[in-house]
Amino acid sequence: MPSTTLILALPLAQMSPIAMGLWAIGGAMAVAAAVPVVIHLINLLRHRRVKWAAMDFLLAAFKKHRNWVRLKQLLLLLLRMAALAVAVAMLARVKLPSAWTSFFGGDVTHHIVLLDDSYSMAEMVGGETAYDVAKRAIAKLAKAASRQDSAQRFTLIRFSRASLAAGERAARVEPTDKTKESKENGDASSGLNTALLDLSNEAVDLDFDRRLEEFFRQAEVTELSLGPQPAVRLARQVMAAGENGRRVVYLVSDFRRRDWTNTAEIESELNEMERGGAEIHLVRCTSEQKPNLAITALTPSQRTKAAGVPLYVDIEVTNHGPTPARDVPLKIVSRYYDPTKEELRNAGKLKGETDEAPVEMVERLAPGETVRRRAQVYFPGPGKHVVEVALPDDAVMADNRRYCAIDFPAYVPVLLIEGDTTERFNDSYFLEAALKPTMERTMTGARPEVHDPSFLRNQPLDVLKSFQSIYILNVDRLDEQAVNNLKAYLTAGGGVGFFLGPMSDPKFYTGLYDDGQGLFPAPLEREDTLPPAVDISTPDLTAEDHPIFESLSGPANPYLVEVTVSRFFKTLDGWEPPPDANVEILARLRNRKPLSLEKRFGEGRCVAFLAPLTPGWSNWAVHPSSLPIFLQLQDYLGAPRSPEEQRLVGTPITVTLDAERFREAISFFTPGALHTAYSRVGKVAHKRPGDLPLLDVSLGRGGDGEEGGDAGGRSGQTDKSGIYEAWPVTKKGKAKVRRFALNVDPREGATDLIAPDTLQQSLDPLLVEIHLAGEIEELLGEDDYFDNRRWRSAMLAALAVFLIIEQFLAYSASYHPAKLGARTKAAA
Repeated sequence: MPSTTLILALPLAQMSPIAMGLWAIGGAMAVAAAVPVVIHLINLLRHRRVKWAAMDFLLAAFKKHRNWVRLKQLLLLLLRMAALAVAVAMLARVKLPSAWTSFFGGDVTHHIVLLDDSYSMAEMVGGETAYDVAKRAIAKLAKAASRQDSAQRFTLIRFSRASLAAGERAARVEPTDKTKESKENGDASSGLNTALLDLSNEAVDLDFDRRLEEFFRQAEVTELSLGPQPAVRLARQVMAAGENGRRVVYLVSDFRRRDWTNTAEIESELNEMERGGAEIHLVRCTSEQKPNLAITALTPSQRTKAAGVPLYVDIEVTNHGPTPARDVPLKIVSRYYDPTKEELRNAGKLKGETDEAPVEMVERLAPGETVRRRAQVYFPGPGKHVVEVALPDDAVMADNRRYCAIDFPAYVPVLLIEGDTTERFNDSYFLEAALKPTMERTMTGARPEVHDPSFLRNQPLDVLKSFQSIYILNVDRLDEQAVNNLKAYLTAGGGVGFFLGPMSDPKFYTGLYDDGQGLFPAPLEREDTLPPAVDISTPDLTAEDHPIFESLSGPANPYLVEVTVSRFFKTLDGWEPPPDANVEILARLRNRKPLSLEKRFGEGRCVAFLAPLTPGWSNWAVHPSSLPIFLQLQDYLGAPRSPEEQRLVGTPITVTLDAERFREAISFFTPGALHTAYSRVGKVAHKRPGDLPLLDVSLGRGGDGEEGGDAGGRSGQTDKSGIYEAWPVTKKGKAKVRRFALNVDPREGATDLIAPDTLQQSLDPLLVEIHLAGEIEELLGEDDYFDNRRWRSAMLAALAVFLIIEQFLAYSASYHPAKLGARTKAAA
């Protein structure tokens, strides 16, 4: 006996773990299948022979039908053995050899991998990025696929490629009969753009690992903010255009909450895939939220922007992480570009003269909190200059840096329309003195021009739009053409300020009010006086919380008591701004009558003061508060005309040129590794359709020959944050440089994850499997065995059929007494 045991143990010791497991499973199946035989033999042993004369007849009948009865019993026994064997095989998750899978429709397996390459995938996870984890998992998947015996195909779709619009010039798949049928049924398979696929239906052979590795070397994570919808939609088109077989879809992402909170559109696409026979796996590349701070906004304040005038920039910092942040330094750098150095020989080489402002410290930032800081920058000369703000490195570095390109002209033109040209010390005199002071080193950036009311009538709209703001000072009335020009100027985003005086006609301005439909903010009744105050400590003027009256806001402001008003224009008795009229009272007198009002008209702003600047009606002209009020008024009126464009990464840059002045060839310079312009992209401008002599040229817009794009999409040339330069050249050879700042979408930096159970519930009843990236290799199993869902479904169906037939056969082979009704009927 010991020698026999040793002989049996020697082969087992030489077996691999997988073979030993299969040997054990086979033994378990054999034991389970033998159970019915043992029970049958035991029942035979329990039978006792009894001599009974009445049984002779039955024995004779039994011998006559013995073979048929034994056959039924044998079939019943085999069915029970097979049912138990199938049940054991299902519980043991036996995998079918791949050579047999063609009998179950699995001869070709198409792996469709959707790879998230948005900048949140650059989050550091254990010394490497989530994107690196994703690439390593996909490489393992490809290696496991290459070990399978059946044919394997592979398609890879990055989110950034799928987000490009399908272009007419890209290659297209010829529709098969199935594709045509799907198209007739409204399927999305028509017009598949294969240029958007990074790897398209490639055969997984021994050389595939090397090809995939070469592709991943140049496929870096982007700075885009991308959702899964375009990639999922493109994957469904790939399925519809491909051949029959097993299709497995892997969505590899970090699964941030913001992308997976509203999943209706994604769920619809995934449902279509599942109905098409696809297995869907969601592969997570990170499992916990990391600390991350982001600069979510960098905007210049709404002040006059001109060379030599200090400007404030507003900065917002948000804590996207799960823990508080403390003592965070905020680095602010301004970069001045000397316009005299912007020559063609320096194209793409200008670095700018940098100036670092004092570091701003953020003492504490709670999770989800946003703090605001303000810093002052200064540029001595005109041009489009740059402000850059940076945070220390953290888990996601793309949102730690933000840029702003600000256009600083040499001066800002302002138009003053004076009604009283006979007086030297009129309203325009005091306003011009405030906007253009004579003191050395005092610059406001404004350059006022004084004209009479006929100037508004005689000038075209283009001339009026060149002024940042227009002031109507003590004008009695304007003719119809001047009023129409003012309306057009306001509609286009201009700012108009009214100062009424002794020459102003209240009936004319009430007509400009036009029952709330005109440009003037209120209807007027007549001139009125403000009686002296009973209590001298009561101020004549109460200012609301508004940017124009920052110097007078607050009840404890000492300037309030010193500002006096004796005369004003009274609004109609009982008039108050209608709630839907876009009218706001900015300042009231002691008798609660309005003194200053604002109305939004079109895209512009109209501010009216119901008293003049000249002394006599008020003391504003000689009061210290007048200067900051006039400067803040100018900033406020000019703000809608000079908005700073907030461009996100991936947004095309369009430049419009005067065809009579500029050449058609233009050079763009894109930011490099150090976020400085260095890479040149040549473009040719095209004449705009129509009669206007304008040229349009774009960078980053599809349809100009870029692969995978069309006129409404992006080409990928603006997919990096930083400063972009456009160098149009005049026909005289002079460069006119323009700069553009492109920043990452700050929302992508929100690192909070959606929990797997929450994700599963949001996609319910869709059948998806959620895995960590380290588990992706296990989806294909080991060596020569193929985990086929169709095989498991076939085993389940076989088990059900065996049990049903077993019940019918058991009923037929057993003794069942006839029903009472049947016996009674037979006896009759």
